[in-house]
Amino acid sequence: MKKVKKVVAILKLNQKSNKKSLFIFFILGFFTEIINIMNVFLPAMFVQFLIDNKSKKFIAILLISMAILISISSFIVSILKLKITRDSKYLDNKMYCLLNKKAANLDYTKCLNEDVENLYFNAFDNIYHWQDIPILLLNYVLNKSITFVIMFIVFWRINFWLILFVVVTIIIDYVISKKEQKIKKKLNDELSQYTYKGKYLLDCLENYKIGKEIRIFDAKELLIKKYKEVSFNILKIEKRINKNNLLFSTTSKIIDVIRLFIIYLFAILKFREGNLFLSEFLIYISAITQMSNSFDDIIDCIFMINNALYYFDDFEKYLSIPNEFRHPLNLNSKKSENTPLIEFDNVSFKYPNSKEYAIKNISFKIFKNQITSIVGDNGSGKSTLIKLLLRLYDPNQGNIYFNGQNIKNFDYDYYQSLFSVTFQDYKMFCYSIKENIMFDKNIDNKKLEKVLNCLNLNDLIAEVGIHTNYTKRFDENGVEFSGGEEQKLAIARALYKDSKIFIFDEPTATIDPLAEYDLFKNIYELSKQDKTIIFISHRMGSTFYSDKTLVLDKGKIVENDNYKKLMKRKGLYKKMYESQAKYYK
Repeated sequence: MKKVKKVVAILKLNQKSNKKSLFIFFILGFFTEIINIMNVFLPAMFVQFLIDNKSKKFIAILLISMAILISISSFIVSILKLKITRDSKYLDNKMYCLLNKKAANLDYTKCLNEDVENLYFNAFDNIYHWQDIPILLLNYVLNKSITFVIMFIVFWRINFWLILFVVVTIIIDYVISKKEQKIKKKLNDELSQYTYKGKYLLDCLENYKIGKEIRIFDAKELLIKKYKEVSFNILKIEKRINKNNLLFSTTSKIIDVIRLFIIYLFAILKFREGNLFLSEFLIYISAITQMSNSFDDIIDCIFMINNALYYFDDFEKYLSIPNEFRHPLNLNSKKSENTPLIEFDNVSFKYPNSKEYAIKNISFKIFKNQITSIVGDNGSGKSTLIKLLLRLYDPNQGNIYFNGQNIKNFDYDYYQSLFSVTFQDYKMFCYSIKENIMFDKNIDNKKLEKVLNCLNLNDLIAEVGIHTNYTKRFDENGVEFSGGEEQKLAIARALYKDSKIFIFDEPTATIDPLAEYDLFKNIYELSKQDKTIIFISHRMGSTFYSDKTLVLDKGKIVENDNYKKLMKRKGLYKKMYESQAKYYK
């Protein structure tokens, strides 16, 4: 019953993507089987007409009519096959888009889950395995069954015991095929594991960004050695697969030969005894061959469908992963003049599968249009705070509020649209500079010029061109910026989005102190334009312009005040500042 439900689900997916597809599959199978059935009866019919001395004119007209009918049917089949090939690619793309849309909307916490990641890759790699189910079901199983029944009725009238023999050989064939599929599935699962490792190693060897480590640490021998090991294991499994295919296919062929030998022997003996007319003999031979082939095709299709449903499991499971963060709710505003824009209330959090808390009992408030810096050494919990604020994760304890409302009560997509963020591990895409800054948004030249001015990128972008491809991966004329210039491009992305809240996570990690000073000065001007700004850094440059600074140490806030007061306290902030003071003189 579960398998039937899965087949229905696949048919619905195909029907939803292309409403005419199922009808086309059925028509293709219908015309294909019409041709097969005509090929069984027509030769015998013409032989009988010749024996009965039918007029040559009658035979010629009938022959021409049948030739036209077969030609039309063959032409229709060719057209339908061409359309199905085109539609199949379209449907594949639709399924890939559906899968990737789910991936893009998946809760961030689930994206980092290794099991979910493996499920995605299995679903992505195997879409082609189950996309053929509609054509297998409608074009083969259904229509081949009709042909099988017709041939079975024809054959039944000739000899019961022989048809029983054929059915027994077909059942034996089925048992052998079932055993073959079981072994093949096991071997393919083993193969996919090594294939996945091989893809990773190839990516390492081809990825120019890893090239520095490979050369400096002479890692190529290790990677090549591991790739050879993986390739060797792949070849071993493929040999086992080929050996398995040879063994079972040979066994199946021997059974086919024995079956055909008995059938032909019986037919010849009956014909010699005068118990079969020549036309009956021809029908008999064609019918039994067609019946055997149809049954073999049906069995093959059933196994292919079973195999396809196994791969569809991963696709279905991935699409059914619940999005726990996306629950649009109606809000009753609790905002007042004294309500902070952002508030952490006794928040604690530890990452999945971690025993230690990344942050513990964190409480603070940020008001509208404030500039806030969050500083601390690496691993102090700075970036974790931002992931919680953006609701990439939910806290284990405590609550986070926005305008007096728990952030869990907001529509997830709306809430995230309130923030413009430059992440520490930002990602540049192999598309144009324009697309890297604004993605698919319409270009606003005045806004873009303002953003580039703020970051001193005008001259650079004017020189290379806003529509130039970034990186040379797909375009030999593409450009690549220095680390500092690329980081400014990532910041430009956030500024162009122009949300009410800006978050900069280590925005100057690859920028020299003087450029950092100018950048912070320009960003500071944004706060005068109804913007709230949050800096996360282990460097002190942003704190000069901040209304307050949160100092984190080992997941806890140890200081919370403005620059002048923090310097007077002679605590961790002052110690960190003095260790970097030479860069700000």
